[in-house]
Amino acid sequence: MPCRRVWFHVDGAFGALAALVPELRALVSGLEQADSSRSICTSGVTCRTRSVCTLVRDQKAHRATFNVTPAYLASFDRGIAAGGFPFAERGVQLSRGFRALKVWMSFKTHGLDAFTQLIHQNVHQAHYLAGS
Repeated sequence: MPCRRVWFHVDGAFGALAALVPELRALVSGLEQADSSRSICTSGVTCRTRSVCTLVRDQKAHRATFNVTPAYLASFDRGIAAGGFPFAERGVQLSRGFRALKVWMSFKTHGLDAFTQLIHQNVHQAHYLAGS
């Protein structure tokens, strides 16, 4: 992988899910080089409500790249903010909704093959509707 000093993120929306289907994987070649990618899973799989999944290659690099700690969340050597584990960063107030849980539970329940089949079916339907 080439050395670079920028974060390479791919907003895959629906298209990134094509990587799950062997016949479609070439359409998204290079996706595997991304530092992170995001997919909206309501578009092609069975998640009926708003659900988003972000995959990150290196959690430490991700935190180092995007972490901003304001003074009121600083950790200290003593007291309630001591200890090294940043509890303040794990609260609901400082995070987004856990939309990926719906995706994970669907994968866990139905399996990867079911999603691969749905994506392949959606692409086939799109080709049919386009007349090709």
